[in-house]
Amino acid sequence: MKTTYRVYDSRNNKDLFTNYLKQFAKKELYLVIAEQDALILGFGVLKLKGTLLPKLSDLYVKEDYRGNGIGSDLMRYRENIAKSLGHSEIFVSVDPIENSNMIKLISKHGYEPISYL
Repeated sequence: MKTTYRVYDSRNNKDLFTNYLKQFAKKELYLVIAEQDALILGFGVLKLKGTLLPKLSDLYVKEDYRGNGIGSDLMRYRENIAKSLGHSEIFVSVDPIENSNMIKLISKHGYEPISYL
């Protein structure tokens, strides 16, 4: 079976995605991409290495497509991956000042704060 990758240059950070693909190849993370008609609408990362719990990381949806459930779909999909790997808890780290929209989204999905910095 041949696997092909397409590097997504989101937010002008090709190096970040190249690194994600390398980590994906080592099974250290999952890169989940929301796509419609070959147009990438958003992405999310599930990190598996470096913490005791899997971590939801780097959720992004293109501005024109926000508010349509794509972020929620990406959250649920990554949660399901973690559950299928045997995890019952997931960690999310969010800056509440810089990213209040993400705080609203994760709260909507039942995540609760464990600390405020």
